[in-house]
Amino acid sequence: NNWDLMGEYYHFSNLDRSGTTGQHGSSAWYLQAGYSFGAFTPFARIERTRLDQTDSYFAQQASGQSYKRSAMGLRYELNPRTALKLEASHTTAMDRAPGSFAEFRSQIAVRF
Repeated sequence: NNWDLMGEYYHFSNLDRSGTTGQHGSSAWYLQAGYSFGAFTPFARIERTRLDQTDSYFAQQASGQSYKRSAMGLRYELNPRTALKLEASHTTAMDRAPGSFAEFRSQIAVRF
């Protein structure tokens, strides 16, 4: 069939063994759907993270803040081992530095 569905879910349960901040729970997930028309596959994806900012592990990372993102793009298969992908996304940061931004990405994927 021509449908392509992907998704992942992660749950983080961290216990601060130093005894200062206790237990923390965070999650991250995405869901992507695409439909192939010959060599072309348009797709759409949503992503969400909810990272506990009192968890020292995430608080120390520059990219350790919660966000939500929506993306859409087009994948073109040059041959069975090589594809080109163009993607546009919009991300909203939700914790330390709230705000939003747009990105445009391109990729050449080669498998062997």
